[in-house]
Amino acid sequence: MVAQATQDVFVIWRRKKHFDFDFQLISKTGELSKGKPYLKGYWKAAGLPVVSSTQISDLDHDKLHESLVAHNYH
Repeated sequence: MVAQATQDVFVIWRRKKHFDFDFQLISKTGELSKGKPYLKGYWKAAGLPVVSSTQISDLDHDKLHESLVAHNYH
């Protein structure tokens, strides 16, 4: 997930945030990931069943940008 244990990680979530990812990061870096889900909603892909892995996420780009800048990712 990271190239070096000293790197910061900002995750752009396309679904709900899952602690499994942070658990992996904590075990490698001792830190939680930065970022949280900035989603406006989801779209169902035509012809596919309604499951989270086939839904299309609609990101709130303005809120995502604000968070990236606040965490010094610019």
